[in-house]
Amino acid sequence: MQKNISSLITALAASMPDRTAVIDGARTITFKELDEEINLLAAGLARAGVKPGMRAALMVPPSIEFTVLTFALFRAGAVTVLIDPGIGASSMGTCLGEARPEVFIGVPKAQAARLLLGWGKESLKLFITVGPRLFWGGTTLKEVRRIGARGADQARVSPDGNAAILFTSGSTGAPKGAVYTHAMFAAQAAMLKAYFKIEPGSYSVPTFPLFALFDLALGLTIVLPDMDFTRPAAVNAGMLASLINKYQAEQLFGSPALLETLGRYGEAHGTRLPSLKRVISCGAPVSQAVIARIDKMVPPGTQVYTP
Repeated sequence: MQKNISSLITALAASMPDRTAVIDGARTITFKELDEEINLLAAGLARAGVKPGMRAALMVPPSIEFTVLTFALFRAGAVTVLIDPGIGASSMGTCLGEARPEVFIGVPKAQAARLLLGWGKESLKLFITVGPRLFWGGTTLKEVRRIGARGADQARVSPDGNAAILFTSGSTGAPKGAVYTHAMFAAQAAMLKAYFKIEPGSYSVPTFPLFALFDLALGLTIVLPDMDFTRPAAVNAGMLASLINKYQAEQLFGSPALLETLGRYGEAHGTRLPSLKRVISCGAPVSQAVIARIDKMVPPGTQVYTP
């Protein structure tokens, strides 16, 4: 069993160092570069005061920075708190109140909201801004990278140690926080690999941040679409279809609302997605009509999974 879920990235960096790990618009990063950046930020986070066991709220949109920071927090031994930003400001405050993070890592918009709305004011002690720091305190990701270059001791994390607190979307009730250990994440990754027969080296278009992390840990190149991840139904379906076809992606993960939009676009324009081998959706019921529309866009035999 892996001692730290981030070690899966280290193994991939050794086995296919030059393979692209993340495509984020015009920016890319290989598995080797990703692992090096994770090491750099993990060291910088430790030097900035992030200690093993600390809870760290991460509010950064899906991007290379989000990916690196999540695995760097794992490697530093912190407990990453991930909350779906689509739940709204009030519910966000409630979730942060329940999770009681000591660290808040976010883009300027999130930092401003945190300060103005009083999120986590009773527990937060350390603030790191991904981007320019304005009228709030703390440090920046740029500074964390700078001090990380000095190096730091690798955090010792037990497989049974907590890795993250993940809050549900709240679509079927009040958002609830679930605690995940490193061993649980490793077991889930192994289960996904076996069940879906996922092999490293292909492309995936994930439209849900957590599944993007699993894809990456399994050796898939993730292609991040230019969309508002908090409003999946508003996705530009033409852009999404073009992205899938451009990279010949074999896997798509999307919410039922996103598949509804994509399926209606495909029906109206006769769009096909011939490279897809699996489409995965969850979080809410997926209607038979949505599945039928997607079925018309993909090759015969491609399964639409709705676990």
